[in-house]
Amino acid sequence: MCDRPEKPLFVRYISFGCRVNSVELNSIRYELQKRGLLPCPEDTPPDICIVNTCSVTSVAESKQRRKLRALARRYPNVRIYLLGCYAQMAPHAVSELPNVQGIFDNTKKRKVIEVVTRGLGITEEWFSIHEPLGRSRVPIKVQDGCPGNCSYCIVSPLRGAPVSRPVKDVLAEISRLCDSGVAEIVLTGVNLASWGVERGKRLSELVRAIADLSPAARIRLSSLEPDYIDEGLVSTLADAQEIFCPHFHLPVQSGSDAVLAHMGRNYTVERFMEVVQRILESFPLCGITADVIVGYPTETKRDYERTTELCRRVGFHRIHSFSYSPRPGTRAYALGDGISGDVKRQRAADLQRVAESNLKKLVNRISPRHLEVVFDGPPKPSSMREGYSAEYLHVRSDSFYVPGSSVITVSKYEAKDGEVVMTAPAQ
Repeated sequence: MCDRPEKPLFVRYISFGCRVNSVELNSIRYELQKRGLLPCPEDTPPDICIVNTCSVTSVAESKQRRKLRALARRYPNVRIYLLGCYAQMAPHAVSELPNVQGIFDNTKKRKVIEVVTRGLGITEEWFSIHEPLGRSRVPIKVQDGCPGNCSYCIVSPLRGAPVSRPVKDVLAEISRLCDSGVAEIVLTGVNLASWGVERGKRLSELVRAIADLSPAARIRLSSLEPDYIDEGLVSTLADAQEIFCPHFHLPVQSGSDAVLAHMGRNYTVERFMEVVQRILESFPLCGITADVIVGYPTETKRDYERTTELCRRVGFHRIHSFSYSPRPGTRAYALGDGISGDVKRQRAADLQRVAESNLKKLVNRISPRHLEVVFDGPPKPSSMREGYSAEYLHVRSDSFYVPGSSVITVSKYEAKDGEVVMTAPAQ
């Protein structure tokens, strides 16, 4: 039996970067909580801080350093443990940050449980969360690693080769979460669409198995690399529309064939549009969102214009625009960073305006329909709540009270400032 601390020890958990990092940290949180280490309330000094780091851009790294220094200044006795991509990429640099007690790369993240609990063993699988931690929407990790070799990306070498979670384990996790009352489960991975590739399988096989399970919660797929979206995946999702959310997040990265080729992306704009058309034929009112990199070293003004044209043509209603950041160890690093920060910021801001315009058009198309929205957090009178529709519309309640039911039907709404706002009480 595990010994518990004589007095409560409070642990603060901080996740930077992708949703996968958040899932991994939730798993560690669950294990430490079983051993008597409590999640730290906001107004309580933490004894320990565990941080899952990100190395996707130099800006992200700088932000993490600032936050960690501020944390150590505010809580001079806190013990900080760093996990993940940035910790793996620059262990010497992060070891010099104040109060850092341990550094764990992506292959050894769960070792932090042993260190923090003074040598207690690991008893649970790495992928699992096991309980929803008070959330209505819960991500589960079904895949890790990436087979890609994009010129700008440091994540693939840091995360390693693809590893896919077995179908039976995924189904068991979904069943547990449904039994606990979770309303939406998000399947995540470093390259989710490549699930099964190392074993000669396809993501459509996992989708079909989940559909056969008929879970009570709705299921959302997170980011899907376009070159893995084939007719089989789309048709399998189309056959299970009562279970899977009509939402596709496509990290297109650029609308220029020249830039895509230099990035090492395995598709052209024409091929990408074929994927989009295939999706829209089965899901005519779905939400489509995107990742776009602005300021790639070879990106000309005309290349960027082609990107904005593609974003308007597809109708991405949310665009996560990254400013290119040269990462040591990538092929693109030798190209330098010739496009100014001001130009990158302007291009990113322009894309957000495109997304806002696209959102209004999408809302106008679907507004006769009701939205089924999952709100997170406890209901409070006269308090705004936020949630997501199946189409991944970010919905605010504003002044309308939203009850605590898992899924709320919203019948009247409008697009405003890049979000969707309720204009009448929920049903």
